[in-house]
Parts: sequence; structure tokens; C-alpha cells
Amino acid sequence: MKDRGEEAEDHGACRKKAMDLLAVRERTEEELRHRLIRADYSHPAIERTLEVLKAENLLDDRRFAEQFAEERRENRGHAPVRIEHELRKRGVDRETAHSAAWGPYERADADPDTRLLDEAIELLRERSRRYRGLEAVTVRRRMAGVLGRAGYPAGVAMDAVDSVVEDMQSRGLLADGEDGSDRG
Repeated sequence: MKDRGEEAEDHGACRKKAMDLLAVRERTEEELRHRLIRADYSHPAIERTLEVLKAENLLDDRRFAEQFAEERRENRGHAPVRIEHELRKRGVDRETAHSAAWGPYERADADPDTRLLDEAIELLRERSRRYRGLEAVTVRRRMAGVLGRAGYPAGVAMDAVDSVVEDMQSRGLLADGEDGSDRG
């Protein structure tokens, strides 16, 4: 059994390791706990460190989730379903993950599906240069894959693909041949 001096020393070392990890990037409580376990700190030192960091507002799953969701939405084009799933994998509780992923859509003036469709179309337009000169059927498949991996619902994804492919065809940016309009 450790005496008070050893416990304080263990907590101090654990806190230093936690602060070093948080200096690299913000983390969830669960991510930080796993990293400290892997670094072989005692359970009491880890739990005490996590509680102190939360009390000092240096560890906050809600803040992490909101920043993570915004970054994934803005910089990677991820849809709320994928963001929520990734947050849950990082140990964020269900309610916090859902709120961070879907909050901007629930607060928006527009219908969430309309906003998702607009975002999906914008994502595909940003990438449309890659598809110039290809046949429409190939472009449809690749675009659907992009949106599927980003977590867009199938109906929204197909509507976005239709819109962007039709626009590219009307501007003569796709190869002649099969028009790809039958998604079958």
C-alpha cells in the first residue's frame, strides 16, 4: 500500500503526463484515461487526475465534441451520422455526441435534410474536377462512395449525386457514352 507521499508523487507524475497529452491536442476523458492506463499509472492517480482536470476545465467532453464535430463538418465534409459515431468511439456519451453532431442542424432555420443536401452538393462540387472526362456511371459510383464514407443518408447522397452529375453533363465535363441516369 502506498503512503500519502507516494500517492501524491504518483498523482503529480500522472497529472504531468496528462497535461503533456492535452498540450498535443484536446482529448476526451476516455481517451485520456486509456493513455494514462497504458502509461502504467495507478487507478486512483488516474481518477484523481481526471477529476482535477475536469474541475479546472482542462478536460471537457462537451467542448471536445463540439470542436471535433465542427472540424469534421467544415474540413472533412462529414455528415452528422459519421460524426456522432466517431465521437461515441472516442468515449463521448450518447447525448453529448448526438448534440454535437446534430445540434447545428436542429438549430438551423432550414430543414435538416435540405441543409445536408446542400452540404453534400457542395462537397461533390469541390471534388468535381477529379471526375472530368469520366463516364457518368463511373462518376455516380465514385461520388456515391464519397458521400457514403462521409456518412450522408442514401437518399440525400443520391439526390446530391444526381444534381452534380446533371450539372457536369450539361456543361460537357463528362465523357460521352452511357449517361448513367439509370442508377440500377
